[in-house]
Amino acid sequence: MKLAQHWRRLIGTWVETTDYRARELFTKVHSRPGLVPNDVLITVVIPTLCKGAHAHRLHTLKALLTRYLAKQTYEKFEAIVVSDGINSKVESLVERIGDPRIRYSCTKETSGFGGLPETRLGLNIGSGSYFVRMNDDNKPFQDYLRVLLEGFNDDIEFVYARVIFSGEAREYWRDHFTGMSSYILPNDRHGAIHGDNVDWMNFMFRIDIARQHKDAMCRSMYGDWEFISELMRHGARGRFIDRLIGHKC
Repeated sequence: MKLAQHWRRLIGTWVETTDYRARELFTKVHSRPGLVPNDVLITVVIPTLCKGAHAHRLHTLKALLTRYLAKQTYEKFEAIVVSDGINSKVESLVERIGDPRIRYSCTKETSGFGGLPETRLGLNIGSGSYFVRMNDDNKPFQDYLRVLLEGFNDDIEFVYARVIFSGEAREYWRDHFTGMSSYILPNDRHGAIHGDNVDWMNFMFRIDIARQHKDAMCRSMYGDWEFISELMRHGARGRFIDRLIGHKC
C-alpha cells in the first residue's frame, strides 16, 4: 500500500510539474515586455542560522545568492541576509560575494524561532517598495521576482504563485500531501489561501502593508500563515498567479 501511494505521488508530481512547466513556457513566449518599471526596488529578506545542526546551510545560502538571485531577470532588488545571532561566517560570505545589492545584518541573540525575528528586522531596515522572504536554501526560478511584481496594480497589496516542495522540505511535509496531489502549493486549481496551502516563498507584499502587520509574525511554525491571515482580516487584497516560481527546499 505504501509503495503504491509512493508511486502515485511521484506520478502526480511529474504530471503537474510538466503541466505547469508548459504553462510557464507559454507565458514567456506570449508575455508583453515592459510591464514592470525597472526602477521599483524589491527587498528580499533571507533569515539564516548556519551554525550547529544548520551549518550546512552556508553552502545553500551561497547558492541562493550567487546562482539564483544573481540570475533574476528582474535585477533591481536588495537582498538582506539576516543571521539569527552574530555569525562571522555568514558575514564573511556576503563580503566575499561582493554584490552591492546584498548586505548582512543580524539579531542581537540567537532565538531559533523560525526566522521570524530576522524577518521583522529585515522589514524594518529594507529600502524597497515590495518585500519577499526566502529561506536560505530556496531555489527561485529566474523570473521569480518579475512574475510576482507583474501581478500588482493600485488595488493589489499582495501577490502569490505556486512553488514546488523538494529536498528536506518535501520530506518534512510528506504527510501533508495526500492522494494524487503533487508537492506543489497552492495544491488546488484556484490557489485557495489557507494554513496548509501556502508558504512564505509563494508571496510578495507591498512593504508598507507588511510593516503595519509585522507583529503578527508570532514565534511558531505557522508565523507565515498568521501574518497573512492578519493582512486579510484587515482587508488586504491579493492576486493569485497560476505560475510555478521556484523550489522550496
